[in-house]
Amino acid sequence: MAAWCRYLMSIDRSICAGTSSNRRSNVIRSLRFPIVATFILGSLVACDAVYDPVGLRVREGVEHYAAGRHEEALAAFREAQIDAPNDRRIAMNIGNTLYALGKYDEAEEAFTEALGSSRSETRSHASYNLGNTRFRRSQLAQAAENYERTLEIDPDDMDAKYNLELVQLLLNQAASESDQQQQEQRVVSDWAKQRAREAEALARQRRYADAFRLMRRTADTEQAAGEEYADFIERLSDLALIFESDS
Repeated sequence: MAAWCRYLMSIDRSICAGTSSNRRSNVIRSLRFPIVATFILGSLVACDAVYDPVGLRVREGVEHYAAGRHEEALAAFREAQIDAPNDRRIAMNIGNTLYALGKYDEAEEAFTEALGSSRSETRSHASYNLGNTRFRRSQLAQAAENYERTLEIDPDDMDAKYNLELVQLLLNQAASESDQQQQEQRVVSDWAKQRAREAEALARQRRYADAFRLMRRTADTEQAAGEEYADFIERLSDLALIFESDS
């Protein structure tokens, strides 16, 4: 196969432009526009493309992508990949096109393939884009790992730092909400407290089986009540068995 033209990898991360203080102040806005989309596209450098079928397909893909014809761009990039299956930059272009189409599961596969590149720049971009893709799939912990990997390759990548801080913020918020929900679940409701008083009244009448059934239903309905009155329910169960055997 004839040697084909090398193409440049460009990246647009203008959303994150600004000082670090501006980025921090944009965290709340980022919850609305939660991630910086990265589009890495191939553009041909000067060469004799007539003898370069892979380069021609890549150029066609870039032109289609720029015009918003993502399906056509994807087809062109995949045709190029047939003749150059080991070039991870084409996998990168495929991943970005799939990302633009909202096919995040397939985009994840393409970016994962691009991680195998021998070029550190391509690996950095692939890891970053994989983080964006996993964010879109609500895989926040995995997205954070990808941004961390990007920073291992390029510690000065400010976009990766921004997105990592954002994802960590969202993870912390989710953890706080989960803790709050668990605390709320541990609070015994007034309804459950009333059922417990009714069970105590039944127990004073030695109607232990009825009291046990009442508390068992209460515990099944409300987890916090089951935890709070576990010992009481166990005593009622024992008493119900004793008095049932005596009768």
